[in-house]
Formats: sequence, C-alpha cells, structure tokens
Amino acid sequence: MSRIFISYRRSISRYAADMLHQFCAGQFGWQFVFFDRETIQPGEPFPDRIVQALSRCEVFLPLIGPRWLEVEDDNGLRLHQPEDWVRQEIATVLGRNRDRPAGSASPVLVIPLIEAGASMPTAERLPDELKSLSELNAVIFHNPRDLELIVAVINEHLG
Repeated sequence: MSRIFISYRRSISRYAADMLHQFCAGQFGWQFVFFDRETIQPGEPFPDRIVQALSRCEVFLPLIGPRWLEVEDDNGLRLHQPEDWVRQEIATVLGRNRDRPAGSASPVLVIPLIEAGASMPTAERLPDELKSLSELNAVIFHNPRDLELIVAVINEHLG
C-alpha cells in the first residue's frame, strides 16, 4: 500500500519528480511511494489507480515547478480546469483534510516542494478549492539534500 503520494506536472517537473521518487523510495521503501509512472502498470485504468491512491495516502508531496501556475492548453490555464489531474489530486487531499470529522484519524501530511526557479503560489492565483495550499510551509527542493529536511517529519507522521 502506498502511503506517500507524489504529485507533479509531467510537462515541467519530470526530472525533479524522478529524483523525488528515488529519494522517497530509498528512505521509506518502494512499496510505500505512489509515483504514477512506476506504480501504475501498463494497461491499468489510470483514473482508478490515482483516485484509490489519493483516498489512502498519508503523506502528499505536491511538486511545484517553474511555470506551474502558467501551464496552459487550448482551454486556458490547466490548474483552473476542473478536469486537470494536478488540480484534482491537490483538491482531493485538501478536501480530505478539511472534511474529516473531529476525533478522526490524523490528516494527510501535505508538504509542498518548491523547485528551483519556482515560488509558492499565493492564494489569489489559485482556484478556490486549492487556496489553502498557499498557507502550508513549503520546502525548497533543488537537490536530494534538501529533502533530508522532510524525512523526520514524514517518519513522525507515519509513526
């Protein structure tokens, strides 16, 4: 079961996501890290596996790269489109945390990771359902050494 979910935009963060996956798998075990390109097998239903992993993850690592807010297609800014996978992933986890009943299990630990050349988005630039992301303390991620800061936090959260 994957306990850690890596969220990233393939068009801008593929290399950083691979580095993050290698680091997390080395620290916490391959079987505990959900990384779409490695976890979802060829022929498996992509949406089902993503939704399943999001509903069970305990740690969520959104990777925010340069131009993360500006990526667009023919329909405009991707992050502002309800069907955008990055938006759906973040909204799902933030919603899980927001909607959990008092006294229930601990929330999903969300640690935004900011790549070189990027910055944490302000609430004004995010869709309403993602605005609370801007309130979270982020970690700068330029190389694997930067990730050592999150190991103790994740270990404590996972128990």
